[in-house]
Amino acid sequence: MEDVLILVRTAPVVCWSCGAETSIVSSIELSRNDTSAVCAVSDFTAYPQLIRPIEASLRSRIDIGALKSRYSGTLARSYVSNGCAHCDALFGQHFEIHARYDEQLASRFTAAGVEGWDAMLKDLLASEDGHLLTF
Repeated sequence: MEDVLILVRTAPVVCWSCGAETSIVSSIELSRNDTSAVCAVSDFTAYPQLIRPIEASLRSRIDIGALKSRYSGTLARSYVSNGCAHCDALFGQHFEIHARYDEQLASRFTAAGVEGWDAMLKDLLASEDGHLLTF
């Protein structure tokens, strides 16, 4: 099984809760050979073990909050999301989509497909709308 290339993009935002400037992971691209899929942080709800390598690749960025499961009162469920680096407020997928206009490549790494990356890439490609979590 071939390695998967992971590109992590971040973007600056102003926290809706505390008003502080912070950054969020705006998109993540998984690629293998000529196949790729761009996904959101929430898509990792089905693959929470893959969040650790992403966070490790961003370790030097103190302006990015934790990527973790948070409860959304709006959706009445928990899912993996971005959080404010200052107050940990949840940033939903709609914030990520709008932040993509200002996103920049923040990290690039490869991972063995057998670690779950290959399965996630296949699931993203097979999904109807390119996402694993539907709202």
